[in-house]
Amino acid sequence: MLIMKNSKLGEFNLSSIFFVLLMVTPSYSINYVNIYMPSEPHPANAMWIEPSSITTADIGDTFNVTVFVNITLKSFAWQVKLYFNSTFFKATKLGYTNGNKSDFFSEYSPMPVTPRINNEEGFILHGESLLGNDEKTPGYGSLIWIEFNLSQIPPQNLSTIYFSMPYGIDTFILTPYINTIPMLSVDGVNIFVGGTSTTDTNTTGLPPFPDIYILIVVAIIVLTVVAMLVIMRRRRKSKNHEEKEN
Repeated sequence: MLIMKNSKLGEFNLSSIFFVLLMVTPSYSINYVNIYMPSEPHPANAMWIEPSSITTADIGDTFNVTVFVNITLKSFAWQVKLYFNSTFFKATKLGYTNGNKSDFFSEYSPMPVTPRINNEEGFILHGESLLGNDEKTPGYGSLIWIEFNLSQIPPQNLSTIYFSMPYGIDTFILTPYINTIPMLSVDGVNIFVGGTSTTDTNTTGLPPFPDIYILIVVAIIVLTVVAMLVIMRRRRKSKNHEEKEN
């Protein structure tokens, strides 16, 4: 606890304590940001979408998906083309998972490209490339996130978001020698319409701050202030008692 002697506000620097509490707050928020760490990891070499299944209930509902990759070779560039049935879903937003670049290339300075959303033919297209002699070491990471909106109930309440096939044409990852990295698996996602959602579908880079975390932070601040006031009162009583004795 921070203590400041001879303060007009007492013996505690309240602003300093609030600053420390605000600095601690981000440690709570990382618990629900899952675009950087896959929750359904795949053995290399693989490209996949998370979550692998989504349940949505009503027309107008939105949901997000994230594309991940895990490879054992060095890489230089990637491109992803996803198809969806635009009669039932519309892509509304699309972006990299780490601001103006993907989390996969976050340690480099890649060349971004303009994403493409086509809600007439039902596809999104995005990509990214390193520059010069840069090359990404083997590993995993997320590439892009996409937000979809349910516009109509599909037959049998089921639809799918899937990568363009065959792999290597419109969807691919390239080595520094511009060779296509082969994949063991390239997996899409099933969309179930009807019922109550049982899957956390918010996987964007800017997720809403859940109420539970707000309550936790507020509770910490309130309890800290109360504790400070109690200690201040005890110290003042002790000081007054010492002055009387003297």
